[in-house]
Amino acid sequence: MNYKTGNILDNVKKGVIVHQVNCQGKMNSGIAKEIRERWPEVFLQYRAKWQKDTWGDMSGECLLGHVQWVEVEIGLWIVNLFGQQYYGSYPGSRYTSYDALDDGFKTIAWTLPGKGLQPEDVNLPLIGCGLGGGKWPVVEGIISANLGDKPTVWSLS
Repeated sequence: MNYKTGNILDNVKKGVIVHQVNCQGKMNSGIAKEIRERWPEVFLQYRAKWQKDTWGDMSGECLLGHVQWVEVEIGLWIVNLFGQQYYGSYPGSRYTSYDALDDGFKTIAWTLPGKGLQPEDVNLPLIGCGLGGGKWPVVEGIISANLGDKPTVWSLS
């Protein structure tokens, strides 16, 4: 992995930004909230997918592992990876599903060439590890298994 410090949303102008979303139709915190505020169409498309695909199944479990590509500027894609069923703030809780992340990154790896992109075009925060409660060594292993060591990981400090 390539590691950089800075705000991913301010620094990445082309390629792919992958972030984790929940399966509850909410983008109210973390980087998902920042994306929602910067590019409202990402939330609108996320919400439409959630409404269409859950068919009233409020658990949202059917969405785990899905990905949704939204082009927000020419050559810049936001990928919503449905990597956690629920959300919350209970200390020590893990909302991130490692299996869902693996499924999502498999799909991303398969989709990149069709969009003229390579793994080195993928940028992500410490996905699933902040509010999602995942452990970075596990998540990093999932990403590496699917995309190699080419993506760039951004942290604020």
